[in-house]
Amino acid sequence: MARTLGIIGAGKLGMAVGKAAADGGWNVIFNDVADPISVEMMLKNMIPQAKMSTCAGLANQADVVMLALPISQSGKLNYELLDDTIVLDAMNDWAPEGLEVASGTSETVAERNPKMHIAKSINHLSYHDYSSDPRPKGAPDRRAMVVATDFPDAAEVISELVDDMGFDPVVTPFANNRMLEMGGPIFGVRLSEAEMREILAT
Repeated sequence: MARTLGIIGAGKLGMAVGKAAADGGWNVIFNDVADPISVEMMLKNMIPQAKMSTCAGLANQADVVMLALPISQSGKLNYELLDDTIVLDAMNDWAPEGLEVASGTSETVAERNPKMHIAKSINHLSYHDYSSDPRPKGAPDRRAMVVATDFPDAAEVISELVDDMGFDPVVTPFANNRMLEMGGPIFGVRLSEAEMREILAT
């Protein structure tokens, strides 16, 4: 049975990841604060098999809930809906000098509901990369993507997502989540799995 990815945020990154996930065989559900009619029109053009849902519906149906909205908007979510849920933080702090949050985005999100199975991933690639860079499993030029989490279930399911989207997953402890942030050693850098593991080990 196909896994389901729930994406909160139907912007450029959310749409790009949603399409890559759908192309990889995942069911995709979206929620967004924008006009639902406009979002549905975009989905019809880009990811016709994707569906819209409420936050509660998305949380109930998804194997992974990905946060792909502006960090400034993320505090408005009802995090109580995400108890025991695998939550993938794909947000970046785009404010000048990182003024939106005092700590990394994932640490900020994790504090909002300690019952979530939090992970950081997806964010260190550009949304363009999700259409240009996917490669078949075993391809010599396959790009690596980090999954930073301390939850075994999150590591397993998000690694499946990454692999199905055409990238090599590299799992690392959640403490390394800052390395994925802007200014970190892997943000925006094209690396193989071996190269990524070497950087994460330093």
